[in-house]
Amino acid sequence: MIPLAAGTTAKMLDVKIGINDFKVSMKGKGGDPIIVGKWYKKIKEDESLWSIEKESDKVILNVTLEKFEG
Repeated sequence: MIPLAAGTTAKMLDVKIGINDFKVSMKGKGGDPIIVGKWYKKIKEDESLWSIEKESDKVILNVTLEKFEG
């Protein structure tokens, strides 16, 4: 779960979930990514997903990962 700025929508995000890495940034912004990193072990990128959850004024990026092995 990654907290985002109030008013952020899914259409504003560029989320890349790779087998070995992960990156979230704002579309159209040339600045630094919100989060970037590498997974400890491989994941199944095609079976992993993300969604935006809103609670009053809070916006959360929820990422669900499927492990590659076991």
